[in-house]
Amino acid sequence: MSCSVSYHKTFVGGVESKVVKKPEYAVTTSLSCDGNLNTFRYLEKKAHVPFTFLDVPYSDDKESIAYLADQLRAFTKVLEKRTGKTFQEEKLQKILRTENETRRELKKFFEYQKNYYYPGELISHLYMMMGMHLLIGTEEFLDLIRFMNEEIQQGEPFTGKKILWIHLLPFYQESLKEYFNSNRDYQIIASDIILDFMDELDTEHPFEALAGKIIKNLYNGSYAHKAEMIGQLADRLKPDAVIHFCHWGCKQASGGSILLKEKMQKMNIPMLILDGDGIDKRNSHDGQIKTRLEAFLELIGTGEKTTC
Repeated sequence: MSCSVSYHKTFVGGVESKVVKKPEYAVTTSLSCDGNLNTFRYLEKKAHVPFTFLDVPYSDDKESIAYLADQLRAFTKVLEKRTGKTFQEEKLQKILRTENETRRELKKFFEYQKNYYYPGELISHLYMMMGMHLLIGTEEFLDLIRFMNEEIQQGEPFTGKKILWIHLLPFYQESLKEYFNSNRDYQIIASDIILDFMDELDTEHPFEALAGKIIKNLYNGSYAHKAEMIGQLADRLKPDAVIHFCHWGCKQASGGSILLKEKMQKMNIPMLILDGDGIDKRNSHDGQIKTRLEAFLELIGTGEKTTC
């Protein structure tokens, strides 16, 4: 495999060792990571898992949306043939309506986190990311976010430093857990991997809506696009600082972090760039992370504007 990102290697190893049950079929896109296609080609060759590849354009225009929407329509035909079930567009429209409501409720929750203390852990944000990617559109997930909105308003005021987290979270890192697991002094109020798309979906045209959602995702296209969307998120949530985690092997995160650094400097928001691995401890040095994190938190505690 040409991809060095440990998430891909872990997934392939899980399938080959049968820890992960071999799927009957798979789908991937060109979105976010260059390793996607190589990973699924490898699985097709070694584990005989057929897959569909969705080619996601960078441009946000009518032609690009129509191009991807046609791929999604074709994909439904593939699934109909493989499952023997008929696709029902009305059900998809209903799911998208629920998704719109869920996203509105989640935005409220992030707004509440600016003012209220809500105990959580690093891994909580990964759970939320999985919910937003796999469960959004279900009534159960909408009920959960509504419950969280009710619960947080009954909490104590938060007077500590509000952190906007960018990219992946190394949930196992002891130093990070020490500072961000239920800490009243520092609270991660949002992560870009949770709100990687923030617009309303046109439920009357579901395939075009989904195509637009994928194309406009902040992880699609140039890092300048991502930096601009994160800037909009920061302008809305008013964090005291931004922490960007550069996952080992992720060319986009490592190469583009300087663009985000420049964006945050213009907005006068302190930013820390941390290097490590979101899943493989061998590529993360906890001592270095601890030293840099503590120095950064001390600086924002004194009110100094800094970018590390």
